[in-house]
Amino acid sequence: MEYRQTEEECLKSCKDKYCMRCGDPLSPIETVDNAGNPTFWSHCPTCMIFSHGTTKQIYEYAEQIHWEYPGISMENICGIIRFAMHLQLKG
Repeated sequence: MEYRQTEEECLKSCKDKYCMRCGDPLSPIETVDNAGNPTFWSHCPTCMIFSHGTTKQIYEYAEQIHWEYPGISMENICGIIRFAMHLQLKG
């Protein structure tokens, strides 16, 4: 069976991406898709979660905000920052 996403393709999608939970770099992991076909997905080896991640800059902004608002998860803060940056780009 062919891989749905090769390790090389996954590695490209992981490049310069960091976990939104802990800030560690993402890496490919060999797994299967919902149909049981072999593939590679990006994941955080520290948190053991699958993730598309975020940039280091966004994670660092989120860390600063998290100190003032510890009740909000790092993942949610990263998501809010990414959404705000997306809206800003749309103009």
